[in-house]
Amino acid sequence: MEMACHRRLEKPVTPVTPGINAFCDCVHLFSDLSCAPSHSAVFAFNTGHVFRDLTRPLKLNVQRKMFRTRLIVLMLFSLIANDYALAALVEWDSANNGRWDDASNWSTNSIPNAGDVVVIDFSGRVDIRMPGEQAGTLTNQATVRARKGGTLDLSDLDNRKTVNINDNGSYVRVTNETNNSGTIAINKAGEFTTDLLTNAKKAKLTANNGSSIRTQGIVDNQGKVTLNKNSSLTANEWSNAKSGQITASRNSGVTVSGYFDNRGKFTLSRDSVATVQTLDNSNRLTVTRDSNLTVQQTLTNSSRTVLSRGAQVNAQSFVQTSGFTSIDQAVLSANTVAIDGGELRGNGVVAGEIVIGSKGRINPGVNSKNAGHLTVDGSLQLLGTTIIDVFNASDFDKINVSGPLTLGGTLRIRFQGGYAPEAGNQFDFLTAAIVGGAFGKIVLPKLPSLNLDIVQTANGVSLLAAAPVPLPPAAWLFLSSAALLVVVGRRGRIQRQLA
Repeated sequence: MEMACHRRLEKPVTPVTPGINAFCDCVHLFSDLSCAPSHSAVFAFNTGHVFRDLTRPLKLNVQRKMFRTRLIVLMLFSLIANDYALAALVEWDSANNGRWDDASNWSTNSIPNAGDVVVIDFSGRVDIRMPGEQAGTLTNQATVRARKGGTLDLSDLDNRKTVNINDNGSYVRVTNETNNSGTIAINKAGEFTTDLLTNAKKAKLTANNGSSIRTQGIVDNQGKVTLNKNSSLTANEWSNAKSGQITASRNSGVTVSGYFDNRGKFTLSRDSVATVQTLDNSNRLTVTRDSNLTVQQTLTNSSRTVLSRGAQVNAQSFVQTSGFTSIDQAVLSANTVAIDGGELRGNGVVAGEIVIGSKGRINPGVNSKNAGHLTVDGSLQLLGTTIIDVFNASDFDKINVSGPLTLGGTLRIRFQGGYAPEAGNQFDFLTAAIVGGAFGKIVLPKLPSLNLDIVQTANGVSLLAAAPVPLPPAAWLFLSSAALLVVVGRRGRIQRQLA
């Protein structure tokens, strides 16, 4: 009697794993290599071990050997399939009570397990109130809430609507990747953890009231990230797209252990703190209201960096290639500050070795309406353009250098608001421990009634306004006689030519 080997088992065996199920479904592919009708093959399937039928006296022929070889390969395949079996699809199937831990709410009548593909396409709420809930991939188009100590562990998260994590002890942890095109909100000391994170354009990720956002991999932020009231964010690398915004406020903290690429808006406010290994700002960086930014290596600015109201930025080195850095009642500190392009402006302190490159500018004051006082705690080398605005006799731009000042480049003096100095006015706009070098070019306003002069001393540079010095009578007589001789000489030449 000819039949496939898996149908000639003397005692049927129920597979104990999904891998054995896969094996039993696939053996028929080899039915063309059936066993001889005169013998019954007995196989015991127990975690992949195959036992010979010891009652068989005849030697297996070549065909049977080939069958056994392929059968063993199939058994090994079944064991692999057991480890990588296709995950079950589990869908939200009820609006009964909104509880994740109620099996009747799921299409499989069982609570999702690790590895399951979970889909929630539902307009209401799904509450996670029990610790230890888990799933493989979760695609969410509802409002999922982890609250009252409820926890959820996932391999991947595709959030298209809302995930709320509330209360201390509640969390959602994603071991692989999170794609957020909706809203993820963490509140009341909740926790959200993921490896990779993509926050899509117009998506929102918020942490409030002591909550935390933790990522171990790369964050691609195209939407809005907000930290408020003692909340924190940690990441390995952060990419802030042009549309991306990240704001930390009210004692919140940001830690990026690697590279931070800010092409969008990054704001620290109200006593917030950020620590970054390397920061490249090509859009807007704002540190204000007693906040602190520490860059362990290089902070590069090619657009707008604004420090104000008690803010402090510390970096190993600061490099500006274009744009501007504005300091208003704030501190910028680095071992070296290189303004290779753009402008350094404001009222505040710059600490370190400051070099204004040949294409850079330094201009005290945050705008053209008010004078500014810049303090350099270190040394200052001027190779580019130095701009000094004068508003009146006592209100003008000043730069005070605690160390050596090396002059060079171009000095440009501007009188603002229609102001014109009087004779005798002196404006000490540069002071230093010691002054060396000289400006290569000086541009001064033109005043018909005054002479303007730049006076350089060992410890400073000043602008002096003086009245024109009148010529003595003898000089006037000399000039008049010289002019008369010129006229007589020209008349004589003309008469000789006519003759």
